[in-house]
Amino acid sequence: MTTGKKPYARVQYDWTPEIIALLGTMSDGAVAAHIGGKAATVQFKRQELKIKPFKPKPGAREGKRRPNFNWTKEALGLLGTKPDSEIAKLLGLSSNTVSHKRRSQGIVGRKPKRDPIVMPEHLIHHLGKWTDAKIAKEIGVSANAVSKYRRRRQIKATIEHNALSPKAIPMLGTMQDAELARMFNVTNTTIHTHRLKLGIPLFISSGMALPDPVRPLLGTMPDGRLAKQIGVSPQVITRWRTELGVEVWNRLPRDAAALLGKVSDSKIAAMVGVSNSFVAKVRIAQGIDSYGLPRSLPFPDDKEHLLGTMTDSKLANQLGISHATVFKRRNRNGIAAAGTNIERRSSTEEMTCGRTLLAEPQAKASPKDQECG
Repeated sequence: MTTGKKPYARVQYDWTPEIIALLGTMSDGAVAAHIGGKAATVQFKRQELKIKPFKPKPGAREGKRRPNFNWTKEALGLLGTKPDSEIAKLLGLSSNTVSHKRRSQGIVGRKPKRDPIVMPEHLIHHLGKWTDAKIAKEIGVSANAVSKYRRRRQIKATIEHNALSPKAIPMLGTMQDAELARMFNVTNTTIHTHRLKLGIPLFISSGMALPDPVRPLLGTMPDGRLAKQIGVSPQVITRWRTELGVEVWNRLPRDAAALLGKVSDSKIAAMVGVSNSFVAKVRIAQGIDSYGLPRSLPFPDDKEHLLGTMTDSKLANQLGISHATVFKRRNRNGIAAAGTNIERRSSTEEMTCGRTLLAEPQAKASPKDQECG
């Protein structure tokens, strides 16, 4: 499956025993900062090794939100004068709390200044030949910083991590991709890509054979929920479903949909067994603000000419309003999203057809609903 990601997005990390020992002892974000990578990459590695996430002791979280914080004139006067993270430290709040308050006041934020990296002369000619992570490790900066430095000079990323030893080819499909990747010190993606290119099916151990009663259940509910029911990991369900060509379950039960905006996306995701991003996608499509955010300011009528000229998120940040508010106004006016050439439907059709993300009701669909099909 093509992800559309650019080569420079593929950054490899040297998962030494020392780094692996850190997994679960601190937050994924903290480990990511340690290796100069992304929290999502660390999370994937931790889950791959079946290591439980780090849980800080109550009250031990740095920057934990203070309840019933009194936003005095002095505190409000700080908003927008410095990056949210700096103001959060001054007030003893989390960055998200400060960010939410600033946006509710319609104040434009400031990005923290970052010192430009100094690339040693002897490493400049290695840009695009070595991985960004390897160069980053040499000079003690993040891989992302090296990636930006390289892209500004229009140097393509290395693809050396796609190379696979000929000795590994006959072993493809005889063991799990992750296990084979560790043996030959390559990424899981490298093994996965070569296996698919050669048409070799995914390895599933004899102890993890697909039970016949489970087969008809694939795709009828989230992989996570089905995994809990039969006592396996969600990854196993996903593999079985993918091998059989069964599409992923993509609906949200109506009882869960009724909670959108009333509880956090993560709570609904855990209840249903889907990802946080999927719940957020449904919520935004319904024009519902995120739970915990201050009531969004209305969309300013004199800014309607900006709709569709940039992404909804960018416009929301610029105007200091919520993503959902921009989304609703753009769809109400029938304006296509930025970067698309598809004519959007009218607001009535959008509201009706937008329900396809929700579970289908038992009652027969009305003729008007059928027009959206």
